[in-house]
Amino acid sequence: PLDGVSNLMTTFLGTNMACAQCHDHKFDPITARDFYSMGAFFADVKEAIIGRREDGMLVPTEPQARELARWTAEAQRLKERFEGPHPELEGAFGRWRQERLEALRSDSLWTAAAPTSADSTGGATVTIRDDRSVLIGGKSLDTDSTVVRFASLPERVVGVRVEVLPDKSLPSQGPGRAGNGNFVLTEVVARVVREGAPTREVAFDSVWASHEQTVSADKNPYGKWSAASVIDQDARGTFAGWAILPEAGKPSQLRLRLKEPLTLASGERLEIELQQKHGHGHHTLGCFRLGVATDPAAVVPPTVPLPNADLAERLKVDPSARTPEQSAKLRSEFKAVAPELADLRAQR
Repeated sequence: PLDGVSNLMTTFLGTNMACAQCHDHKFDPITARDFYSMGAFFADVKEAIIGRREDGMLVPTEPQARELARWTAEAQRLKERFEGPHPELEGAFGRWRQERLEALRSDSLWTAAAPTSADSTGGATVTIRDDRSVLIGGKSLDTDSTVVRFASLPERVVGVRVEVLPDKSLPSQGPGRAGNGNFVLTEVVARVVREGAPTREVAFDSVWASHEQTVSADKNPYGKWSAASVIDQDARGTFAGWAILPEAGKPSQLRLRLKEPLTLASGERLEIELQQKHGHGHHTLGCFRLGVATDPAAVVPPTVPLPNADLAERLKVDPSARTPEQSAKLRSEFKAVAPELADLRAQR
């Protein structure tokens, strides 16, 4: 309050009222009572000492007040309607839950493969961690390729998964090494290697990604940073690849289906090379994990995004065993995306 008095007097009256803080002003007609009366005015202003001040008091005209009351009542009506039970959507809610459970089941069919070794062709440091993930460090590169080798795999592998993972050591927590946490994976190449024998290429015939970047894609020949570009043998150049903005800082995944099931014979190893030839802004991988699947259902693209960990936990609870809080949260998440409530969501 005292600062408010001083600032007001100096700014708008061109005088200093500080003397009246202790006694009546000796020259100007300002008493100590005047000082503290004005200080009491500023004491009633509720605002932070440091930070954004309050919005102030709304002072509408009578017509504005009536219109405001009408819109407030309408907003409350729409809110209550949206948050209501919606028994007509029970079937849609059941399908929504089942689709996400199927996505979780598909995800559970994958197994993290154990690398025997890994290196960077560009000279970055490569660390294989206990959870079978691979962390890239050292010098930042505009282009790189990471080669990961596996000496043991299950029989009849039908798919390979690339999980890109956030990590605190990476810019913006990764999973890439660009400043914004992004990367561009331009090609995935797999081959079977055996000492003294010709290398055998492993072909992929389809690919799916949990997210494909569409922003900053005006120069991309695919019109987006697509999963398809990682198995095109760079037919449209090395600039294009798979990227994930705005999903940096979160896990994402790429699933590749093998053209033919793969079983390693004795003495053979699988090499998977993740090429990052984009060539601009250090868009290389920072942390990832490779997995394999033997069930053909694992390489069928999910129809919905993979639920996050919190939603997955609620979905797995049998409906009869859910707490009221779990049920309410689950239905709230359904309502947030249900097509049947799209118009109502837009009006809220």
